[in-house]
Amino acid sequence: MADLGFNVPLENMNLKVIADGVTAQVKVQDPEFGEKLVDKSNSVLGNQDDGQLKIQLIQVESSQGTAAANRLRAPTLICSWSNASCTAWLQYTSRTTAQNAATQLRRRNMILGRKIECKFQDSGGYYGGRYQCSIQLGNLNSETTWEDLKNIAPPGWRKITIGEPSHACSDFQSESVIKAKLLKYGMESWTLIPTNGSYRGKAAAKFRTRENASQAVAALNGKEVNEFAKSKLYVSQQHSVKFSTLMDIFKAVEEEIQRLQRHLQDTGRVQLRSYPPTDANARYTSFRIYGEDTKVVANAKHETDKILEGHVAKSDSAIIWDSFFSTAVGLRYLNDVAEKHQVYVHRDSKKQSVALYGPPTRVETVELLLATKVQEQSNLIHTIVLTPDYVRKVCSGCWVVIRDKFGDAASLDLRRAPKTITILGSSSDLEHAKNILENFSSTRVVPESAVSNCAICWTEATEPYQTPCQHTYCTECFVNQCKSAGITDFPIRCYGGNDGKCGETFSIAALSEILPAATFEQLIVDSFDNYIRSHSKEFQHCSTADCLQIYRVSPNCRTFDCPNCLASICTTCSAPSHGGMSCAAYARLAADGTDDFQKWKEENGVKECPKCKTSIEKVSGCNHMTCGGCGAHICWVCLEVYKVGKDVYSHMQREHGGIGLNNIRDVLD
Repeated sequence: MADLGFNVPLENMNLKVIADGVTAQVKVQDPEFGEKLVDKSNSVLGNQDDGQLKIQLIQVESSQGTAAANRLRAPTLICSWSNASCTAWLQYTSRTTAQNAATQLRRRNMILGRKIECKFQDSGGYYGGRYQCSIQLGNLNSETTWEDLKNIAPPGWRKITIGEPSHACSDFQSESVIKAKLLKYGMESWTLIPTNGSYRGKAAAKFRTRENASQAVAALNGKEVNEFAKSKLYVSQQHSVKFSTLMDIFKAVEEEIQRLQRHLQDTGRVQLRSYPPTDANARYTSFRIYGEDTKVVANAKHETDKILEGHVAKSDSAIIWDSFFSTAVGLRYLNDVAEKHQVYVHRDSKKQSVALYGPPTRVETVELLLATKVQEQSNLIHTIVLTPDYVRKVCSGCWVVIRDKFGDAASLDLRRAPKTITILGSSSDLEHAKNILENFSSTRVVPESAVSNCAICWTEATEPYQTPCQHTYCTECFVNQCKSAGITDFPIRCYGGNDGKCGETFSIAALSEILPAATFEQLIVDSFDNYIRSHSKEFQHCSTADCLQIYRVSPNCRTFDCPNCLASICTTCSAPSHGGMSCAAYARLAADGTDDFQKWKEENGVKECPKCKTSIEKVSGCNHMTCGGCGAHICWVCLEVYKVGKDVYSHMQREHGGIGLNNIRDVLD
């Protein structure tokens, strides 16, 4: 890469040995790095066929939910064009013979890969003293010969006539013509699609970038092809999203996936295709959603994401969790419940949640069982009396370990004598907590008087937490400080020391030790969101409402294709992608179009429908207008809306003294 002019630090590279060589994954901030490297390598190295080096631009998969990974696949165009075809006529002198021959030919169905379009034609007259009728054969391959037709024609025919082909290109030449046009826009691969005997040729063409694909659509779709006698080429972009998930999860949600698949098939606009693994022991399986309608594909993707994310078990809106689920016994319990009720259960001890996968009725049953189990566990209360040695350990970090392990199921009381830790859970939970106390060791230097004033509330610390910089907080105060962090509070700093001026930054590791899992996760999300908002010149959110995807701003009108909602956005001006047009030109076009239209409406007395905002121009007639957009009946004078026309006339007579006729013909209207 250095030889090609790309200097990337070694720490930004990751080498992986594979079966037939080595791959290198490179991480950089420049979103155009991949394209620049591929272009430069192609121009300097050429297209090497020796297999020693291959530089290719790929899209890296990103995790979605707990188990699903999906990605927007390489941009693909579906092309359709007219292959050359011709028409032939088989002439007969007997109506009955011709009709029988037509029946036989329809059964034959195909000639030279084309589906025969067979039509009986009765001229109803005599020519040269003979009664004549014919069979017209359409959609024939242009290379069909007199001998081909002679061999398949039923007996009794008198004459065979073949018309001129629709254009001079063979099927192979037609394919070459289309490929040449697409190669100008960066096509990288080409695959013919079977058309079941149609004269229309069809193929899938993949491009390096979606911007290249969009440019090809804009330039070629609906354009006449001179080589094909000016018949039109049709090009549309196919959107495709690939999903990969655990086999166990897929089996649990297969009914829902199949239900979605049937629904998509009924619409006829989007397809869902699965790719079962060939290895019976494979852990993952994949499937793909694809279609030409961006919105429909995006909606189907959204529905699939919801299925693959699973259902987080809750009771009265609260996440169902107990430290019991983190134990080996708890895991066996979850597995037994999953097997009995045929659902997949994903335990996330870090987030302290359980995700359920399967049909809604089964998921609901398991959710109730988990809620009951948590209630049973909460009824088991155990108390550990703290010795002076235990108190020192608790105040020097041991309590953080216990709290991280048991969450809200563990509570500490240092205000009363004797000082205690209470564990809500099983006897094994109690033993686990005791083992933590026994085996805990810390390098922190902690004063003998373990309890001091909290740096936030300035009172004696409750459940004290001592920071790495040797300042003390109530655990609750510290957690609340992190929960309420605003945009100016990142990074999280210490308020201890003289006049609260410590200012030491808490590390991710330190925060993950003291904060409950849910609070820590939310803090990371808030920190990230605040960073994005405060760096708007570098990052922007997708412009689609409710889409959380983020893209990097670039200075050269690069197109960002959102992998979440599939919208195409210009990364320079955040407007919809505008192809080869500059941002300034696009802005002028949008503004001028709006301004010119508004000016034209004012000059021509055009008004907007008060119900649906459709623009309406009154050329003649009375002041009763019917909106072509929503069908509303409107009074043109005051824009009052009525359900039926007669109410408008009553209103105009009552409020405006007449119906406002322009001429006598309005009465007839």
